[in-house]
Amino acid sequence: MIYDGGDKAMSGLFISREDGDTHQNN
Repeated sequence: MIYDGGDKAMSGLFISREDGDTHQNN
């Protein structure tokens, strides 16, 4: 998908947080 600067940054944060949470839970 194409994200704007702000959207890309926010999506990256959400993805990173979800990744971290998943690794921690697993």
